Amino acid sequence: MELGLENKLIVVTGAASGIGKAIFMSLLKEGAHPIGLDIKHYKGSYLSEVWSGDGGEYHQIDITDNLALEKLFSDVSHLNGLVNNAELMGGDSRYGGRTPEAWDKVIGNNAKAAYNLIELLAPKMNKGSSIVNIGSTALDVGEKGTVLYTVAKGALKAMTLVYAIQLAPNTRVNMVSPGNVSSEQNIKFYEENPKMAEKIHSKELIGRSATPEEVANIVAFLLSPVTGAVTGENYVMSSGLGKSLFETVETE
Repeated sequence: MELGLENKLIVVTGAASGIGKAIFMSLLKEGAHPIGLDIKHYKGSYLSEVWSGDGGEYHQIDITDNLALEKLFSDVSHLNGLVNNAELMGGDSRYGGRTPEAWDKVIGNNAKAAYNLIELLAPKMNKGSSIVNIGSTALDVGEKGTVLYTVAKGALKAMTLVYAIQLAPNTRVNMVSPGNVSSEQNIKFYEENPKMAEKIHSKELIGRSATPEEVANIVAFLLSPVTGAVTGENYVMSSGLGKSLFETVETE
């Protein structure tokens, strides 16, 4: 299927690795011009292992720095899309517990940064443009000790709905919410913790986690004019996690 993304300018945050890297590469293959943003340096990143630097852009930048973002996009007059993918993952304990400082850090990186980018870039969006936020199945299947992360993703889901209304009919806004994803970081974790990996995969109906490329395919689909009538929606990619109440029992 032709997605019609040729020469489209699309900003992708968190492009150095994982889902962001896969989205960046998927857009390149579709003939788009992705603009990757990440706090990590390009050299030594996972993206640098698969992309030579042609056909797109990469900017090392802190997306919580509004002044830096304004400067970067000051000369950009038009865009066709935005993918809010960058996030801080992990439980509350990773950030020192549920303190005001931890709240500011996690909400700032996972929700406020996306809000600021939408506010900054939406006025530059061409008619028929698309924004895709990357959510999480944490909103459907909760886990103890992840208050900060889950609340941040909840805010992003709310933004998906209200910005779909606010920016209509010029710009569509949707969300893709993956469960466990076999990113570089998770693959390493699975290798180091095979029993935990087995437990996780046993709860997924397809017996494995989604790949970053599979998530990227859905994102590219939502960015394209092919899905021109889709807005305000949340597409869940859980690998079937949490769909079965009981363990599957085979019967003859």
